[in-house]
Amino acid sequence: IALALFSFVLADVIKGGGFSSSSNDVGSVNGEDIMTQEFMQKVAQAEKQGQNTSNTQAINSVWEQEVKNILFNEEFEKLGIRIGSDQLINIIKTDPNISQNPQFLNETGKFDENKFKEFVKSKRNDPNPDTWKQWKNYENTVEQYAKELMYNNMIKSAMYVTKAEGKFKH
Repeated sequence: IALALFSFVLADVIKGGGFSSSSNDVGSVNGEDIMTQEFMQKVAQAEKQGQNTSNTQAINSVWEQEVKNILFNEEFEKLGIRIGSDQLINIIKTDPNISQNPQFLNETGKFDENKFKEFVKSKRNDPNPDTWKQWKNYENTVEQYAKELMYNNMIKSAMYVTKAEGKFKH
């Protein structure tokens, strides 16, 4: 019930332009503002991607994602977690839509990094700026995923206990 009330109020705040006419923010998490225009673009994109997604569900989903990203990014900054370009390419290669795409395969049927880099270069030089923007959004999503994976693996590794340690403690 609380979640439904929150999303109802949030939807009204967004549609009404905020609590005051000068507000450009949907909300704030740990002092970082979430801009209304960017938030609404993400909500619209979430509604397009989810076939049977209601406006309220899209708003809740995007809000939760924004909060999660802000909190994770603060932790990444504290810990110095970064993803290099080579590591990013290695992660992108694991996507079957890219790794098995004939456009990126060489004569032996293996992923060719040079063909992939040419593809990215063509996206950058495309006359339509939206093409490059969409690619950068994809890269940012993959980078965020990689950082979260690295962070979660660090936590798992820190909590690992061997059988011998368990027996000793028991």
